[in-house]
Amino acid sequence: MLIIVILAFMPRFTISPQNHNISSWVYQLQNADFYELLEIDVDLLVIDPDDAGFTENQLNTLRESGKLILAYLSIGKAEDYRGYWKKKWYENPPEWLGEENPDWPGCYKVKYWYSEWQAIVYSRLNETILNGYDGAYLDCIDAYEYWIEKGIDKAKELMIEFVISISEKAKSLKPGFLIFPQNCPELVADSRYLNVIDGLGKEDTWYIGDEPRSQEDIEYDTYYLDLAVRKGKTVLVIDYVTEQDKIIDFFNKARERGYIPYVGPRELDKIGYYTPPSNST
Repeated sequence: MLIIVILAFMPRFTISPQNHNISSWVYQLQNADFYELLEIDVDLLVIDPDDAGFTENQLNTLRESGKLILAYLSIGKAEDYRGYWKKKWYENPPEWLGEENPDWPGCYKVKYWYSEWQAIVYSRLNETILNGYDGAYLDCIDAYEYWIEKGIDKAKELMIEFVISISEKAKSLKPGFLIFPQNCPELVADSRYLNVIDGLGKEDTWYIGDEPRSQEDIEYDTYYLDLAVRKGKTVLVIDYVTEQDKIIDFFNKARERGYIPYVGPRELDKIGYYTPPSNST
């Protein structure tokens, strides 16, 4: 209730990525440094509020430098280093908490359609709004694929409904609050989903590391990313390439399609390339 009262007295204003002519971005979830981010010439930042710990004044200063700031928010997995985590869950997990991801220690699958988990996400969303972020960058949308394999036939629909609910709640509290889900571009085929998001992020579009993806997989993803662009959505793409010629290739291919490219380390622990290397043609 306290949060709702506070938000009711927040200034109301509308923002949109289209109005800010976004052409560059940085995605950093670890070791974010305020002064380093302030100095770089980009239009949009995606950061982890828990890692960065930026104050409202710092966020305002970043915004005054011409940057939109999106807060990373995982909606399809729980992480044991977050403030909501309870130690007792290791031995006595709640019904909605699934197995640990062996590739990412400390990260757990969640049954994201459970009200208990959604309440955690909504609480973190409220904190994000109160702290002054311009929007949320929603990760682990692809959790629905895992649960379909586990026999939850409606997992895709449940994820779409969850994102719609997140967007509606956020925009009711702060009109113009931006919603950018990451990955699973195929969900934009659902007009309800497409209508409530402002853009989307996509990892590994042309490369997995430095290995090219199959043409079939590329065409599948770009079909839906192109649809999002045609519908006026901002498409952010990041490939984790390290070889200079492939970085240049990635930037060129992304820009040809109207996407906004970024190259960084997969750990997202430092700033990578928000413009291509200088010998780009």
